Amino acid sequence: DAPFATIEEARDYIRQIKKDGKYPAHGVTVNLRGGNYFISDTIEFTEEDSGTSDGEITYRAYVNEDVTINGGIEINLNKFENVSDSEVLKRVPANAKKGIKQYDLFKNGITKEMIGEIYYINTSMNTTIGEKYYGMKAGKNISAYFDGEMLDVARWPNGEYATIENVIDPGARSAGWNEAKKGTAEYVEEADRVPKGMKISIPSEKAKLWSNVKDIWAYGQWTYTWSYLTTPIKSIDAENAVMETVLDGISGARKGQPYYVFNLLEELDTPGEYYIDRDSGILYFYPPKSSGTFEMALLQKDIIKLTGTKNLKFKGLRIKNGLSKGIAATDVDNIGVEHCVLTQINTLAIDITGNTYNSYVTGSLLYNLGGTGIFIGGGDMKEMIPDNCYVENCWIHDFGKIYTTYNPGVYLRGVGTRVSHCRINNA
Repeated sequence: DAPFATIEEARDYIRQIKKDGKYPAHGVTVNLRGGNYFISDTIEFTEEDSGTSDGEITYRAYVNEDVTINGGIEINLNKFENVSDSEVLKRVPANAKKGIKQYDLFKNGITKEMIGEIYYINTSMNTTIGEKYYGMKAGKNISAYFDGEMLDVARWPNGEYATIENVIDPGARSAGWNEAKKGTAEYVEEADRVPKGMKISIPSEKAKLWSNVKDIWAYGQWTYTWSYLTTPIKSIDAENAVMETVLDGISGARKGQPYYVFNLLEELDTPGEYYIDRDSGILYFYPPKSSGTFEMALLQKDIIKLTGTKNLKFKGLRIKNGLSKGIAATDVDNIGVEHCVLTQINTLAIDITGNTYNSYVTGSLLYNLGGTGIFIGGGDMKEMIPDNCYVENCWIHDFGKIYTTYNPGVYLRGVGTRVSHCRINNA
């Protein structure tokens, strides 16, 4: 007759009955009724939210109802408007002028802080270099989806890579700035460090089109295909068709390596692309069909976080639209994820690590992920004590879509961790 409105209220009620000595020996089940629960902060569980070995705590979807914990926003396509601004239409490619739609994020409660800047991502250099030498902020970029399909920020070329045809300047070779290289001939002392981006040739027609555009970015596997980096574009020389980046790759740019350029309204030319004007808050979208739902992952933090928790289970939940981790569990014991769906998570869907034992993921579906599906394991590696952690009967597909290397379907660590009877595909 009077249900709790949030998971946190139910959690706090359980804390209280434990303090009052009224915790039932058989444990507690929290039933979540069907619905789409939008959250703006992490749902946290600590040691005091633990069940007992004989009386676990379970958070589950009620009967067969569809329960979604959502760290983003959903916008029906009928809320979008036609674009009428003549200056915007001048910048949009001719084939897309009649197709693109717009939505005012700022007028609909989405703030500039929620959207955030564009943050660089990489495997190719010390992650502090961009912050220390260029004043760039670390963070996780928002991602967008339409009817469950990940969308591209307006880019060139569409859906594939261009190839570096000519290197004018390879850059500063910033791998030698990594502290891990200290003591080797490759290491560059701080006093000798000179930040310098890469210069490469680009098609002349693109150089002319992009020369006066602000906030252009590029993704590239600039030196090796196992090492990627996104970087702002510092300048474009239209006359000589040369693009200069702010950051450089692990050992500079190399001819023949793949890259693409993104975040340009001028390249919004393909259904399924979008562009956000971060000054005006206007979202421009080229929908691939006439109806559907546009979604955007916004929550920078983990959706669900457990620290030191024991004997707690999640069953039948859908968890989506997070920029960090879907479920993050550290130093836990007997934590279970059963028959859950995790999708549209940018970084890592499920993370169960640390001094962890007897925890598992079973019967779950994980897909449309920016990074790794599941990172699991614990135990004592020094004493070789098994953790009894496992992943079983799961389907993990379409992962590593943002962080494109070193992000497997399942990453095992610890002692005796196992994965079995899973389907893992579309890496």
